[in-house]
Amino acid sequence: MKYFMELTNPIHGGEGWDLGEKLWSPEKGTWKIMQEPRAGDIIIHSVKPKGGRHHFFGISIVRTSCKSLKTAPPKPDKWIGYETYYQIDLQDLSYFAQEKSMQGFLDEYKLQLDKIKPQHSFYNEKGRLQPSQKYLATVSSKVFQLLMNYLDFNFYSYLSSNHKNSNIAPRVEDEEEITTFNGGNSLPTRVTTSVSRIIRNTTIIKELKTKYKNKCQICGKQIKLPNGSFYSEGHHLKKLGGTYKGPDIPSNIIIVCPNHHTEFDYGSIAIDPKTHLIVDIDKSSEYNGKPLAYERSNLDNSFLAFHLKNIYNQ
Repeated sequence: MKYFMELTNPIHGGEGWDLGEKLWSPEKGTWKIMQEPRAGDIIIHSVKPKGGRHHFFGISIVRTSCKSLKTAPPKPDKWIGYETYYQIDLQDLSYFAQEKSMQGFLDEYKLQLDKIKPQHSFYNEKGRLQPSQKYLATVSSKVFQLLMNYLDFNFYSYLSSNHKNSNIAPRVEDEEEITTFNGGNSLPTRVTTSVSRIIRNTTIIKELKTKYKNKCQICGKQIKLPNGSFYSEGHHLKKLGGTYKGPDIPSNIIIVCPNHHTEFDYGSIAIDPKTHLIVDIDKSSEYNGKPLAYERSNLDNSFLAFHLKNIYNQ
């Protein structure tokens, strides 16, 4: 198992590039480190608000190794115009109980960090230790131990619970490294911790699908399966994870077909909260400016407004 640090901003890259779900970068020498993470490796996420300082946000597990894509990430900003991009899929994002600052960590553990001198780290090693200006960096196992101690995070509980529910096989290094990391000469093991993790209530979406007969609220179509049942998907207008941390409640969920689900994710389509008319970036679309396939009294206009402002209008 290897460890990495993502240094990013709270807004991240929008839907499709949510914090803790994917890593993106141009396919260029500067970002060659994106080729290193493998399935089962660990990513620590540090975010820096505009005008603020880096703080540790959460931790996730690499689901798939780096892919090379010709499509750009959502909201590429200064990364627009590259021919190809790196993409890494993540899973099992867990928030740290306290969003402690990176500078606080560097100051508190300076003596230990001065002795370790890791390669390609997330902090500069000259003078006063400070966060580096890079997107992804390696984290040595010794520095990782110090981080878990600083964040008071029970990494083994997190790893155990998520590996039980994952189809990811730990890398060969896992057994030996965990034994060393948890051994007698290592840092003291913390017994208590507080971890916040997204737990989706699948019953809510199932009940909505049944109530509205698996009909897409945009096009009104049903997808019939060979066994005679119908298929649809539930979309959270204010996303549960990442920066937004929306609620898992019926008024935040619409039932859609896979095509329109993708369009909602990427901000290609929205619902006007005042008129409940469909808004599409493709003004020639057959749905643009049209009413919904069916109305719902339990759909909260504030979530429609949030999606329109923060996803579609971005």
